[in-house]
Amino acid sequence: MDTMTKGKIIFYTKWVLDLLFVCTPFIFSAIWLVQTFIALPEEGILGGTWLFPMRDKIHNITTFVLVSLYTYAYLNLNKLPPPVRVVSSIGFVMIPMTLNGVIWNTFDHYIRGGANALLPASYFVVIAVIMLIVNMRIEHPYRKIFNIHWKLLAILFPIFIISLYIFVASGFFINYDLMLRGLYNYDPHGWEWGFEQVMAYWAWIAVLRRRV
Repeated sequence: MDTMTKGKIIFYTKWVLDLLFVCTPFIFSAIWLVQTFIALPEEGILGGTWLFPMRDKIHNITTFVLVSLYTYAYLNLNKLPPPVRVVSSIGFVMIPMTLNGVIWNTFDHYIRGGANALLPASYFVVIAVIMLIVNMRIEHPYRKIFNIHWKLLAILFPIFIISLYIFVASGFFINYDLMLRGLYNYDPHGWEWGFEQVMAYWAWIAVLRRRV
């Protein structure tokens, strides 16, 4: 086998692997969206759906938020190589996911005595540090993951704080505790929770580099 043939094999193998790497998250996203849209008429936007291959229900609004934020990050990080682009997009989504877990567990612990925030906090720190290290090692400015947009941050961060205040003040955690004990007949995941859920994730677009 000559050098040119080996080069072609390596090139096409890398091309196929990159394609699979890029397509896999979007395939799962498409499956989840189809499942969610099918469940919407019965469950509603704040209801939940069993998403393949997960064992527990995921709230429909959470599915839309995760898929849309991943897609947004992937489209904006267009100067990164495909594998790095996919991993960076997933990592970008995982940062607000774990931070929201920290916020949730903190309030849940102090309001109703639930689990503390140590585990999600450790996840958040590890993922955030890895993402920051990757960002620092990228020398080309157009390939960096983070770029703070101060005007957008000045708008989105206060809205997130307001949404968090409304969410906690709504009595969610008290009602959630009562629901778990069979003393409350309604799911407390209302619009206050949905509003905070959206802002907890989408406020982070203020620190994502824009598409160039």
